[in-house]
Amino acid sequence: AYKEDKENRNERRNAIRDMKKEMKNIDNALEKLKPKAVDIQNEIENSSDEGWTVLAELTEELDVVNEQIDEKELRWLELAEALEESAAEELV
Repeated sequence: AYKEDKENRNERRNAIRDMKKEMKNIDNALEKLKPKAVDIQNEIENSSDEGWTVLAELTEELDVVNEQIDEKELRWLELAEALEESAAEELV
């Protein structure tokens, strides 16, 4: 029983470490994506005289970046919740 408990603890510890690592990677990605979204937004605001095609391309690019941000933030929240549950299980 002790060996199984130790294996379970190691598995849980590894899973927690992996989740924290993924959260850190998401944080790093968001640090790059958010300024990119702001840059594109500024480009949109400054390109009003460049025509609709440029505006449409920039808007589409902004939509893609915002979608990536939303996906990463959602995943981060899922991981945070899973970590919270893991921590609660450790207390039981």
